Amino acid sequence: MIFDLDTSNGEKYFRLEPVLELGLIMVGGTQKDELKELPLSIIKAGIIISLIGLIISLLIINSFSKKLKVYLKKLSILIEEISNGNRSKNIEEILVYISDDSELKIITKKVKNIQKNVRERELKAIARMDSLTGVYNRQGLTTFLEDEIIKKKVFQSDFSIIMIDLDNFKNINDVYGHVFGDFILKGICKIFMEETSRLDKVCRYGGEEFIIILPDTNETDVFKVGERLRGEIDSREFGNKEKKIKTKVSISGGVIEYEEGLSIEELIDRADKLLYKAKRLGRNKILY
Repeated sequence: MIFDLDTSNGEKYFRLEPVLELGLIMVGGTQKDELKELPLSIIKAGIIISLIGLIISLLIINSFSKKLKVYLKKLSILIEEISNGNRSKNIEEILVYISDDSELKIITKKVKNIQKNVRERELKAIARMDSLTGVYNRQGLTTFLEDEIIKKKVFQSDFSIIMIDLDNFKNINDVYGHVFGDFILKGICKIFMEETSRLDKVCRYGGEEFIIILPDTNETDVFKVGERLRGEIDSREFGNKEKKIKTKVSISGGVIEYEEGLSIEELIDRADKLLYKAKRLGRNKILY
């Protein structure tokens, strides 16, 4: 059994665990703020470890590259001496440097393996990004939602999502063209990134639909974020100076706090229903 309680020194989470064999009940408690800080610490530690790993990989590559240059230089000298008629340097000496078990080959393989691992990490990061807008794509969305659901199970940490759709976006494409439509999408995403925290994840769900994941955020707070985004976009005018095009844009959205036991599909479906209710009620609205 888990419950929270206001105490003299702040809100606490308590957990009751019966020990049937002894006829006892074990009680444990922790500060709510401390519980929320733990996932952030884990995330920060993960980022730091990744950066350290990348730096170490680059240092190793640099070290191997220097060794590689030395061996290549020696090999070059051998070949040059043979080409100049110096028979004291025979072909066997060259084979020492280029055989399959030579140090040159071993170093070369290690460098290639490290480069491959670094490249694979880069490709994984690129695979999660939307090439047009620069925000995360649907693959990234799924990964981040899976991570947040695990954090909810382990740490009981809240998270919420905002599902957003641009109002009448088809009309913008029809009137001004798809190039200007892409310009609008990039401008909208820039606002999303500016108006959310660095821990929030802005993802393109498809077309002109976006989902923003907000860790450690309840339904009330996520609604405030959604309203701020809606108001900011509604107050701006989007235009292309070269083509002298100007237009207003609005968004509709649905916000929902994750409930334990929901699947990713069920969570998105609930937000989607709120989004389309906002559309039916006249657009330019955020509902929860």
